[in-house]
Amino acid sequence: MKFEEKIVKLRKANALSQEDLADKLNVARQTISKWELGQSKPDMEKMLEITKLFNVKLENLTNDDLELDSNTNSVKSKSGGKKFIIFVLIFVLIVLGLRVVLVASVYNKQKELASQFADFTPQSFYELFFENSGKLFEQFKITSNQMIKDYEEKSQEMIDEYNKKSQEMTDEYNKKSQEMTDEYNKKSQEMTDEYNKKSQEMIDEYNKNAEEMKKKSNEDSQQIMKMQKSLMEQYTNME
Repeated sequence: MKFEEKIVKLRKANALSQEDLADKLNVARQTISKWELGQSKPDMEKMLEITKLFNVKLENLTNDDLELDSNTNSVKSKSGGKKFIIFVLIFVLIVLGLRVVLVASVYNKQKELASQFADFTPQSFYELFFENSGKLFEQFKITSNQMIKDYEEKSQEMIDEYNKKSQEMTDEYNKKSQEMTDEYNKKSQEMTDEYNKKSQEMIDEYNKNAEEMKKKSNEDSQQIMKMQKSLMEQYTNME
């Protein structure tokens, strides 16, 4: 079995991904991929790390004629096993301690109750009942008053918040309405000014053209009168 086949088998047997194995050996994942594809092999230092990691012999790993040991173990360090055992022992001790404390607490409570009921009589029962009833009623009254007070405070806060939001919305609406009104008035005034300007320009242009036409008409009339006068003079001379 070739080295690349062995490294794949060891990695999968220990449920490791290429990234997991790369992290344990402090190499890139691409390096693990090249090893498994047979494109490259690790140096001797990494070979020794692999043998320690998977608990295999170097000869079995490097010699293609030799197979891997059948008793190859998963990747578990001795220190990791010891830590796990210590953790389990500590956990068991904590559970046992809690059980002892719980049992002692229950025993003391039962002992206390037994001592209380030893001298228990109907009269003491009624006294205890009425005493506790009065306390419970006072506590209920205090709690009810506090709940009513809290309810009133919350209701007032909600009303104040609603009024605040309503006022803000009203102010915002009035502001937007005023802005729209101002913008409308501004545009209307601009259109009115533009209309008046155009109208005045048209009137001025009309008056100018009328004056020019009137002047032209007067000039034509004078020219016609001159021509008539000239014709009259010529007719007189011919006679």
